[in-house]
Amino acid sequence: MCISNGLMKGDTKEMFKDTGYNKSQSRKHEFLDVATMRKLYDFWKAGEAKDKDGNELFLGQEKHAIFRDLGLFLFMYLGDGQNLADIICLMRSLKKLPQL
Repeated sequence: MCISNGLMKGDTKEMFKDTGYNKSQSRKHEFLDVATMRKLYDFWKAGEAKDKDGNELFLGQEKHAIFRDLGLFLFMYLGDGQNLADIICLMRSLKKLPQL
């Protein structure tokens, strides 16, 4: 939306020029291994987090936000780098988000 309204340049090379961001292979050491991703997925799929006594660790809006955000992270990560702009377009096409 910002790009289409002329508020930002649509060229990411230009946007991040001289910032050190977008350097090829600059974050290869920062990744989550398969076992960790599996644990996160299993946690998300269960939809609950309980302590050793069986009490919920998160309640209400906090719980909803944690599992929503973890689901979004997993979708982006497992979707081979999906970005928020792509996801917003997808959600709008599925009529899950209002137009701004």
